[in-house]
Amino acid sequence: MVVVTEHAHFWLLGLHHACAAENRLWQARGEHSELLSCIGESLELFVKSHVALKAASSPTTPLDFASAYINLRMRALQAHHTVLLACTSFRAKPPPAIAMALATNSGQEGTRWAQVVQQVGCCVVCCCVCLLR
Repeated sequence: MVVVTEHAHFWLLGLHHACAAENRLWQARGEHSELLSCIGESLELFVKSHVALKAASSPTTPLDFASAYINLRMRALQAHHTVLLACTSFRAKPPPAIAMALATNSGQEGTRWAQVVQQVGCCVVCCCVCLLR
């Protein structure tokens, strides 16, 4: 492919990476680990797209809308990725049998859910940052 200017090359490269990222998301299946890897790969492609669009910008053609759109898409996917990771940690940390034993031994049922509350708090902060930008 031959392009006239370096700006056009980076614009096409940014468009290519953005389309590849969206395509990767459409390939995701219902499995949890597959979804996490798809979102991770898409995030990587969106970062490449954002960098390429920034390189394609010039004073005469700033590409502000395209850069802002890709940036928002990245932040939204990052928030979803964080929520999925938090949901994964709910199942693994601490294991249900250990959590129940700790809650029984300490006499405080609330300690059983401390890890979950902490992870949900992190997800809420991440989602709020995403929405406010």
